[in-house]
Amino acid sequence: MGFREVEQTMYSVMDDIFKRSDPATARVRLRDVDESPDTKLLWIEENLPHAYKDHLDLYRGMKAVSRADDFLSRVYRRQHYRFWAYAGDQLGFGVCAAKQRPIHGYIRYQFPMYLMRMSRSKGNRTLQNEIAAKLGEMTHMSSRSARQDLMPSFKLLFQRDEEFRIRMTADLELEEEEVGFLLGDKIDSAVVKRVLAEAKKAPAAPAPRKSSESAPAEDRPEPPKPAANQARLFSF
Repeated sequence: MGFREVEQTMYSVMDDIFKRSDPATARVRLRDVDESPDTKLLWIEENLPHAYKDHLDLYRGMKAVSRADDFLSRVYRRQHYRFWAYAGDQLGFGVCAAKQRPIHGYIRYQFPMYLMRMSRSKGNRTLQNEIAAKLGEMTHMSSRSARQDLMPSFKLLFQRDEEFRIRMTADLELEEEEVGFLLGDKIDSAVVKRVLAEAKKAPAAPAPRKSSESAPAEDRPEPPKPAANQARLFSF
C-alpha cells in the first residue's frame, strides 16, 4: 500500500475510533488497515491528545494504548504473535470505549512524528552512503572506511573551505541533495545553487598519468643490448 493510501486510510480510522461510539466497529476498521500494529499504535498515540480533551477520557485512552504496547512487547520477547490481536483490541475497541461523551467537530490529525524523524534519518543515511561510495572510489578505499574515517573531516572541510567545496562538487559529481546534506542546508537554498553553478564552471581535474607515461619517450633510457658473445635461450 502506498504512503498516500495508508495516510488516508489511517485518517478515516481515526474518526471511527475517536468520534464514533461503536467500539466493535472501530476494532474491525482498525484491523482491516494494511499496516503493522506498531504503526497503528504510533498513529493513535500521536492523535489521542488532539481528540480527547477531557482528562479522564484521555487517561483511559492512554491506558488502553499502554496495554497495547505491553502486548506488542510480549510479541517480541516471546515470539507469540497471538498478542498482536490483543494489542489491536486495545487500540481499536479499548481507545474508542474510553470516552464517556461524544466527540464533535473537526480534529486535525497529525502524522506520527516518530515515523517522520525515522524517514528523514533514513534519507540522510542513504545520502551519506552515496557520498562515501564516491569518496571511496576517489581515494581507493572501501565505502565503509570512507564513511567512518574520511566523512567527518571531509564534511567539516566542505563546509568551511569554499574552494575545496567547489572542487569536490565537480570532481565527485555531487548532486544537489548531496551538497545540501554536506552543508546542512536545503537543496533549493541559494548557497547550494551557487556551489553547483560554480562547480559546473570549474575546469576538469587533470587525469592521473600512468607510470609508463611518466616520462617522454625521448627521455626514457634504452634497454641494455646483450653482449655479442652472450648465450641465448635457443642457442643450445
